[in-house]
Amino acid sequence: MSDRFTEIAAVTGAAGALGRASAVGLAHEGAKVLLFDRDEAGLKADRRAVPGSVPVVGDATKPADVERAAAVARKQLGPVELLVAAAGMVGPSKIRHRGR
Repeated sequence: MSDRFTEIAAVTGAAGALGRASAVGLAHEGAKVLLFDRDEAGLKADRRAVPGSVPVVGDATKPADVERAAAVARKQLGPVELLVAAAGMVGPSKIRHRGR
């Protein structure tokens, strides 16, 4: 494994493009990876792409889900040494203009 990466990583938003690419890259470098996302079908696809990974379905905005994912990581992989925070949402928004 390269010195650039640690042995155990957790990736939030793992079913999205950025999270998936991060997980694949980390696994390629030899890391054990916890995959965390709300999208169960996406995690199943990720698991095939990231051998030896551990998927956990959950919402990164919910503390109970995050605690559960951390417990799974500790039990199945060991202590997480690297976190990739790729969970996020882009959606419609209103731009407000304040007149002067």
